[in-house]
Amino acid sequence: MADVAVITGGASGFGLALADRCAHHGMDVALLDLDADRAGAEAGSIARAHRVQAVGLGVDVSVAASAPARSASRSSSATSIPW
Repeated sequence: MADVAVITGGASGFGLALADRCAHHGMDVALLDLDADRAGAEAGSIARAHRVQAVGLGVDVSVAASAPARSASRSSSATSIPW
């Protein structure tokens, strides 16, 4: 099982660069960003480029209600990350 990087602000700038670097080193990535469409598109690009699992989610980390509760375990059925 690969390590997972969960990156806020992951659809652009430093967050996207960090996600790309983590994926380069074989980590699966979850990009959290205000811009859900861009996060999804960038996650797709990273997945194709590095052959890792990647997902982009629209989340405002400054508002607790915008992020549904997620399990810390990737194997749990409570998570919506598709791996």
